[in-house]
Amino acid sequence: SRVYEVLGRKDLELPFIINLGAGSGPDVATCLLEREGPFFALLFEADAAHAKRLEERYALWSKVKVVTDFLEPHEFPAKASEAAKEFLQGRWPPPRNFPSLLKIDVDNGDCDYLDYWLT
Repeated sequence: SRVYEVLGRKDLELPFIINLGAGSGPDVATCLLEREGPFFALLFEADAAHAKRLEERYALWSKVKVVTDFLEPHEFPAKASEAAKEFLQGRWPPPRNFPSLLKIDVDNGDCDYLDYWLT
């Protein structure tokens, strides 16, 4: 896919995915991970059953972290940055293009998360 062509390039500095609502089923972010590209990823999922499936699926993937905290929209930017900083350790601060892909579900008021991310 074109998304993989752009985000999977070897010269892209720190290709990083943040996926809010990662357990709701296949989407562009999880499909990129399944291609086993050079991606680091934070997968946010508040639903315990969905989070458990993600943790089982990606248990052996050192570049993927599942975050199970329930976040209010105003908490999302700071919590995502904190989780990424902890996860990436010596690779902080991130490049200008961080994250390479931000995927947010557009149901249940999730657009509010994007609003806070952009402000």
